[in-house]
Parts: sequence; structure tokens; C-alpha cells
Amino acid sequence: MNWRYYLKVDKNGTSQECPNCGAFTGKKSLSERVHRCDSCGHIEPRDTASAKVIENRGKNAVGLTLLENACGGDLTGIVQLNLFDLVKSR
Repeated sequence: MNWRYYLKVDKNGTSQECPNCGAFTGKKSLSERVHRCDSCGHIEPRDTASAKVIENRGKNAVGLTLLENACGGDLTGIVQLNLFDLVKSR
């Protein structure tokens, strides 16, 4: 069975955060399409970097850890997850 969990994370400021090191990189104009981090030197397309920041925020929120599979590739898994703790009633 393939379980899927949906979690709302803060979408604000994703273009101002480095997905590699988490450093604040400053506000960018919409015409600036490349993410550059002065702290770690990470460079990639701005939209890709923002998507990775959102992914990182979600993983941090649920306590996700990375494990290595037998072939040396990364395998994601959830350490501990209680859906009722993540989704509050309105």
C-alpha cells in the first residue's frame, strides 16, 4: 500500500532561502531567475531552488530522515508520524 501525506508549509520567502545550506540570500526581483548563495556557493534555477526549500520545510515538519539504500542511493522514510498531530481541526 502506498500512503501519501499532505502537509501545508509556509510558502513565504522560499526564494530568499538557500535549499542547500538554509542561509538567507535576500530578496530578489522577478527578473532574477537564478538562485545564488554567497554562503555555500550553491547555484540553480530560482524556481527549482524554491521548490526544494518547500520540500525541505515539509520534511523537517514531519521528522523525515534520509537513509541510504543498498545501491548507495538515497531512500526517504518517516521516522515517526502521527497524522492527527500534523492536521489540526478547523
